[in-house]
Amino acid sequence: MAESNKNFKKSSQKMVHEIRCRLFSDLTNEVVSEDIYSTLKNNEHAQDLNWILIEAVKQEKYDILEKIVSAGIKLTNYPNLYIETAIHYVICFRHIKYREKCTSDLNTSNIDVVNLLFQIYDEANFQNQLGFTHFQAACLCGNVEMVQKFIEQGVDVNIAHAKFWAKYPLFLAICSKNEKVVEMLLKHGANPNASDNLGSTCLNRAIIQGDVKIVEILLKNKADPNILDKNGRASLHEASQGRSAEIFEMLLKERANPNIFDESGKTPLHYLLSHDSFTLEVLKRVEILLENGADANIFCKNRMSSLENWHFNFDSTLVEILILLFKHGATLFKSEEYYLSYIIDWTENEKCLELLELFLQKGANPNARDLMIGDTLLNRAISRYRYGPIRVLLDYGADPNIVDINGKTPLFRAVENGNFQLVRLLTVKGADPNKFNGICETPLHKAIVLEHLECVALLLLYGADQNVQRYDGKSSLEIALDNYNVEIIVVLLEFLLESIVDNRSETFKIILKKVIDSNLTCSRNKLLLHFVVRRQKDKIMRTLLECGVDPNAIDDDGKTALHYAVYQSDEEMIEVLVKYCNPNILDIDGYAPLHLAVDQGHIGVIEALLKNGVDPDVLDGNAELVCIQFVKMDCIPVLTMIIIRIYWN
Repeated sequence: MAESNKNFKKSSQKMVHEIRCRLFSDLTNEVVSEDIYSTLKNNEHAQDLNWILIEAVKQEKYDILEKIVSAGIKLTNYPNLYIETAIHYVICFRHIKYREKCTSDLNTSNIDVVNLLFQIYDEANFQNQLGFTHFQAACLCGNVEMVQKFIEQGVDVNIAHAKFWAKYPLFLAICSKNEKVVEMLLKHGANPNASDNLGSTCLNRAIIQGDVKIVEILLKNKADPNILDKNGRASLHEASQGRSAEIFEMLLKERANPNIFDESGKTPLHYLLSHDSFTLEVLKRVEILLENGADANIFCKNRMSSLENWHFNFDSTLVEILILLFKHGATLFKSEEYYLSYIIDWTENEKCLELLELFLQKGANPNARDLMIGDTLLNRAISRYRYGPIRVLLDYGADPNIVDINGKTPLFRAVENGNFQLVRLLTVKGADPNKFNGICETPLHKAIVLEHLECVALLLLYGADQNVQRYDGKSSLEIALDNYNVEIIVVLLEFLLESIVDNRSETFKIILKKVIDSNLTCSRNKLLLHFVVRRQKDKIMRTLLECGVDPNAIDDDGKTALHYAVYQSDEEMIEVLVKYCNPNILDIDGYAPLHLAVDQGHIGVIEALLKNGVDPDVLDGNAELVCIQFVKMDCIPVLTMIIIRIYWN
């Protein structure tokens, strides 16, 4: 008997399946007979109709759905509301990943299919075995008409679904982004502060979606922006994670607490400043938070302040953010002084300088050192040619004589760089020009070696002592003579002469004689007198001569210092030189100084030479007398006048 019943049941199921398949096949025809529609309208075939609808969805035969809708067929008086419908299939098993928060799978075409099916399933609130109802489907698809019908039927707008991610209908409506459905549910008692099965509140879900209008609706319907969701975040925490700027501002206007902590003790400000990069949008939000009362000094549970979050992500936007924090009362912590070196590296505009100044105003040590290499801030700025931060550091008390790990002072570094502007700034601010580096070398010594003439002059002006000896026992002048930069030598001699006053010229002579005696073995230094004469340094020339410099030394052109005095037409220097030198030495062109004077036609120079005992009969390289030159130059009257002046006066 049991076997017979079993066979009958199988036979019946097979028959039912065949009938359904035949009906489905007939519905695929272009023209469907009225008999088919009449059959489907019969309540006895409600289960068959549901099977056909599911199959049509599975096979994407949406034209069948349209035919059924056009025929006015509705699935009513179904014996059981706890069934799986085509709507459930579209939503729960085909187009949405069940229990996941991703709703983007329900695209416009899928929603159109569900709304088309609602015209067939009509008002029955079917529920599948997972507990998902047509009411929830209507909320998710934003079907205002169906939601209204179900509410009128008395459905619970706060019905919870233990497994589906959205849990409450309001979350589904929020995901549908249908403002009317959201308003309708709230109007009929939906809880605006409920949480979904993923832990988000309604407000946070709308914020994640960036739906400004729905956030506004929720806030107007008493959604609390300061409730922490099950993930431990309030609405401002969520909005601080790259969400809509309009929503961010709206929350603050609607009582959101700018200093609210999440479960780990972080405020919205911490969230904003924990990004890998800082955009202008982040800058704007930081400013808005601070203007709305955010505390720039709040610590989170791990004792990290907002200011400490910036780490190495240093860019121009961060500079402005840090300025904002300081201007709104942020406190500088000792550990943050380390980052001053990064600020110096970026000080290419006024904003960076402003930030550096704020750091120093907040108590940062202007003499702090880089933790990695021990470099001082001042030396770091100098090595990067940052004039602005050097000025600021000095204004706030940076020691201009502090040494780096190599024993170099800021002034020494500036001289090494040949930066006259920085050398001047440092000396004005009190840098010691006589302070040694680690190898017993002063800034003046280094400036001479590197031939930075302007720096040499400036250092001397601010008190650099020429007599201080380098590691090898040489003074500045001796180093200059070794290096043989004549311009620097002349500057040194001038300053040396001017520094010895009150009739102490003998002191100058003693110093100079010692230097000259030790350096005259160098052939180049024998020509020092030439360059002094060429630059018309009368006092130095006289002193050199008195100290025993060879007045007859010749250069590569065979010229003595007197030759160059003639070129300069300097009668006073000529009168001094002829007392010390041989005035008749011929250069490689065969000219004595007198020949050059005649050639130039300078009467005063010729007079000066002849007056001081120069031999008028000296022969040039062609064995010709000076008078022959005059004849050749047709200058007999001039010669006559000179002879009269010299010998008859």
